[in-house]
Amino acid sequence: MKASQRKQNNKLVSILKHLTPFLIIIAFWECASRLGWVPKFILPSPSTIIVTLLRELFTGTLFFSIMRSLLILILSLIVDLIVSLIIILACIRFQSFKHFYKTIATMMNSIPSMALLPLIIMWFGIGDSAIVALVTHSVVWTFTIYILDGINSLPKIYQEFADNINLDLKSRIKDIYIPALLPNITAGLKVVWGRAWRSLIGAEVAFGAIGAAGGLGYYININRYNGDMPKVFAGIIIIATIGLIVDLAIFNNIEKKMKKWGTLHE
Repeated sequence: MKASQRKQNNKLVSILKHLTPFLIIIAFWECASRLGWVPKFILPSPSTIIVTLLRELFTGTLFFSIMRSLLILILSLIVDLIVSLIIILACIRFQSFKHFYKTIATMMNSIPSMALLPLIIMWFGIGDSAIVALVTHSVVWTFTIYILDGINSLPKIYQEFADNINLDLKSRIKDIYIPALLPNITAGLKVVWGRAWRSLIGAEVAFGAIGAAGGLGYYININRYNGDMPKVFAGIIIIATIGLIVDLAIFNNIEKKMKKWGTLHE
């Protein structure tokens, strides 16, 4: 009992150590705003932002924007993973295509999504399909490079073993590539999630600026246009919170399980 209590106390101390700098910043920010050191139009107080955030959630306005962004993100990621899987299988099957693709992927991966915005608008308009296209550009090149680099780094004995027992492509992927590449897949998905989320919000802000209704990015843009900074900050807080929740609830749990399985080390 004493050991468990000590463990809980240590956790509480650790949490307080992490929260203290954050709370100090919030307190200073609140004082600066209330004392007029910074114009409230530029930097509203944290209390005002929190009240606005709760009001927007309870009225459903912000909740609708969150759901719309998440639905578009899920659709985009499904499309991206299907495209990535097709490309990876083609690279495994055809070595000549693999060398060609890696050159193209390296070039395309260096191009920011917003640089392709004029082409995307011409090809897809300013609706959801354009947002999916921008997110796809941010995700596919990066994820496929992660996986292909992981395949290249596999010990040659794996490939030689598969050749000796005449494993077909399906069995090689299921029994060799997937177990051996779990760390690469997890790291790739973590990076891809961050890139996809940022690209989605950026696309919604851009398309919101030219009249297309959207999710959180549109919510931030329209309130920026109306000069309602508490709502702008509320949208930003939601974006950061969703990113934190996904990282802690999904990727941290996956990494813990991988450490338990012995496929990922500290």
